[in-house]
Amino acid sequence: MNCGNFNKNGEPRNLQETDNMKTILTLIGIMVAAACWAVPGKGKNPEAVAQVAAGELTTANASWWGFDSEDATDALQGAIDSKAKKVIVPFMGEPWTVRPIMLRSHLELVFEPGVMVLAKKGEFKERWDCLFSIIEQSDITIRGSGTILRMRKEDYRNPPYPPKEEWKHVMKGEGARRILLEGLRMEGSGGDGIYFGSGSAHGSEDIVIRDCVAYDNHRQGISLTDVKNLLVENCTFTGTEGTGPSAGVDYEPDRPSQKLVNCVFRNCLFENNAGHGMFVRPHDFRSEESEPVSIRFENCIARMSQPGMGGDCGMCVRVPGDEGPEGTIEFINCLSENTGQAGANVYGVSVGNLKIRFVNCNWINSQGTAVVLNMHKPSAKGTGSIEFVNCSVYEEKTTPTVQVITLEGNDYGDDITGTITVRNTHGARLASEPRGVNVNLLVVDSITGATIGNTGPADVTGRTIKPANDLRAGDISGYDDEATFGELWETHDFIADLPKTWRFRLDFKDQGQKQEWGGPVYDKTQWQPIKIGEWWEPQGHHFDGIAWYRVAFDVPAEGAERDLALSFGAVDESAWIWLNNKQIGEHDIGDGGWDQRFEIPLGDAVKIGETNVLTVRVRDRGNYGGIWKSVKLVAAK
Repeated sequence: MNCGNFNKNGEPRNLQETDNMKTILTLIGIMVAAACWAVPGKGKNPEAVAQVAAGELTTANASWWGFDSEDATDALQGAIDSKAKKVIVPFMGEPWTVRPIMLRSHLELVFEPGVMVLAKKGEFKERWDCLFSIIEQSDITIRGSGTILRMRKEDYRNPPYPPKEEWKHVMKGEGARRILLEGLRMEGSGGDGIYFGSGSAHGSEDIVIRDCVAYDNHRQGISLTDVKNLLVENCTFTGTEGTGPSAGVDYEPDRPSQKLVNCVFRNCLFENNAGHGMFVRPHDFRSEESEPVSIRFENCIARMSQPGMGGDCGMCVRVPGDEGPEGTIEFINCLSENTGQAGANVYGVSVGNLKIRFVNCNWINSQGTAVVLNMHKPSAKGTGSIEFVNCSVYEEKTTPTVQVITLEGNDYGDDITGTITVRNTHGARLASEPRGVNVNLLVVDSITGATIGNTGPADVTGRTIKPANDLRAGDISGYDDEATFGELWETHDFIADLPKTWRFRLDFKDQGQKQEWGGPVYDKTQWQPIKIGEWWEPQGHHFDGIAWYRVAFDVPAEGAERDLALSFGAVDESAWIWLNNKQIGEHDIGDGGWDQRFEIPLGDAVKIGETNVLTVRVRDRGNYGGIWKSVKLVAAK
């Protein structure tokens, strides 16, 4: 008998002969395997399934339940629902195409190399349909080796799917306990790549996520609303774009009782997200059930691949004020680079009871002001603080390095402390609005060694006004001009689009009306360029409150003898409108008005064939704000 590395004469084969035979045998093996796999139900093994049901086998192969490339749901769900402690999902030469999958307790789910799980096209029509769901289950391990879990994000943005949905996650855990996710790539969701939050009785606890990637998800790379004992390490969160916040990670509880306790991100990358890289938003209030917040980022990076790509802030915390929870939020040895706005941004009411620490952090080439501290007021009774320890800014521009903005009160004292070293050949600058806000923060020029004092209002004209990847109305299904104004053309004729670039001014103390900011005369040095059709936050204004817009436009002669009006696609949230120094209307229906189109008749305030000055006072109660859709001049038919 002849075999192995000898030829038919019993002589040793040469290397070329050996390699040729190996290649032939490999091709034969692949062809045989492909022939075996080319039918529905391939791999089906009723005898093995029966052994699993009888408890004779504790490890199962999902193909035993009959793989079908058109819809493998029954096979995968059947294996998961079995008595097997360990379920192996084999590579079948094509994706496991499935409807929503529910996971159960005491399960180890292992994906072989090359496996892809793909959401079935035309399914996932219910609001809460996710690719994998862990609902009040425990002791689950899901392990892959770069296994792709992919949904169909673009499908979910268009009919027949309803607009504004954001809950079709790749991996959802509610009330989940003792969960390990490892070696998975979760992408293309209609919500988050990963979500962990509350079940009916408790939050999620003891969660480990390791060596995973969340890519191209609609709302967040990962959202966390109620979780205790969380470790996320060696993970990447990238390409989030769709609906706000569009962050890499978003900590955002819905209720005061929900917990963010002992949560750690370590050695993680947040890259090319339309929103913030790392975003923490504790609840505005605390309850008897509240526990102190404890969140830490270690050795993490938030960046855009190239300057000018857009995105928001690298490290962002929204502070709730004195009524909010206690606790600590730390960024240790973290870095941001090329972010569309600030490298670090703390904004909201006041620091309250939170200790926010930036230790050994570096902010490189931020397109906005490197460090922004934008709070309504100093803390009145809270014990919190914002501390900078051995932090550095690297940039080459003439705008301020650190900006402090306050609505009321100008003495922050120990609310803000520490040292930031600036490496910039143009020098360092600490600026405040209003002038002279007191903070115990040292900004040091690394070239001269000088400590920089407060030098007055910040010049922010150097900010990026049009970041390429920031969230816009046109990015959201059903929010483009056709969907917004389509019905209007049944009753009105289009006359003209108003300009996209306006002037803008924050009204920290709500004094604009008293000072007649809506009038024809204004101080141009106090107003900055801004785009409509976008919220103001992605353009560098991390502010909840009142701001003013103004623009000049001409009304063509064809508007004469017509009943003219301005149609606002949407203003988030309320608007008061002046034309040529005369108030002509308002749109103020509370929080619910943020996405509503409305029309304002121009009446006799309009000037035909002349330049008109339009001024809009906008109130934003929270989250995104501004004139975030286009404005059109129209005439009644």
